[in-house]
Amino acid sequence: MTILLLVVTGCNSTDSKNEEATTPKEEAEESTGSWPRSIQNDDGTTVVLEKKPKKIAVLHFGYSEYLLALGITPIATTNKDIAHTFATLQPFQSDFNQMEDLGETSSPSLEKLVELKPDLIIAGSFHSDILEGLRKIAPVIIDKRGNDPTMSWQDTITYYGDILGEEAKAEEYIQKTEQIIQDTNKALAKYSDQTFVFLRPSSKGDFGIVGSKAFGHYHENGFGLKTPEEYPTEWANISLEGLVSLNPDYIFFQDNKEAVDKAIENVKNDTVWQNINAVKNGNIYFLDISLNTGSPLAIELAAKTITESLEQKE
Repeated sequence: MTILLLVVTGCNSTDSKNEEATTPKEEAEESTGSWPRSIQNDDGTTVVLEKKPKKIAVLHFGYSEYLLALGITPIATTNKDIAHTFATLQPFQSDFNQMEDLGETSSPSLEKLVELKPDLIIAGSFHSDILEGLRKIAPVIIDKRGNDPTMSWQDTITYYGDILGEEAKAEEYIQKTEQIIQDTNKALAKYSDQTFVFLRPSSKGDFGIVGSKAFGHYHENGFGLKTPEEYPTEWANISLEGLVSLNPDYIFFQDNKEAVDKAIENVKNDTVWQNINAVKNGNIYFLDISLNTGSPLAIELAAKTITESLEQKE
């Protein structure tokens, strides 16, 4: 997902009559930042933001995690119905109630965007077929993670802080989250000789393993949860027999609860499944699907859920 600043004649013509009066607080915020600023998108386009954006529309509700963490409420998002179910976003339901629903992420309503007159649109690399139309409405920044999935959560919140003129808040949030990771590492040190596997239901094979690279904050350099030898760094499908060879002491499923329950139901009577250490000892736990974003909000909730799950068993 990348940053892109674009000036389009189609939206410039409406700027003067749609400009809102700024409060002294907003003027002070703009004067302390560096404006205008240029952001380059991965498609080679450049967006120039003349001033701090105030009316931001996001075309994937997941992007709102970073805006909300920085104290910014978008004016609109897609798939509000899904956002309402995400555990990471429960503290922000009043914010989502203020947002307009743009419909499906794959086909957001351009008509609604025209009505809302945003001064910035944050889209994804998967919106390439409607970028031309979007750019006639407002400057468009393309979230760079679509082309760079290796971006860490620190990189991502810094990226959004740079776009939105909230660099200080981004740094504060990084420090807060890193402290949560350190505290969780200490709290879970007693499990340092145990092995952990993070799974999702999969259409290929019996399960999918959430690789250690994507969720490094769970493991050695994060919460300190040890993985079995031969644990993959990337997402991988694994059979029951493969899971037995890893033979973890603990299994955390990280997905939709209904899908997880169905996956377990399909294997619960299989003797191969029953011979896994985690299964024999009742160490099967659930993490909300929203934690798959790997955002600071997800890290905070993961720390709380994993710690509480393990402590309840003691």
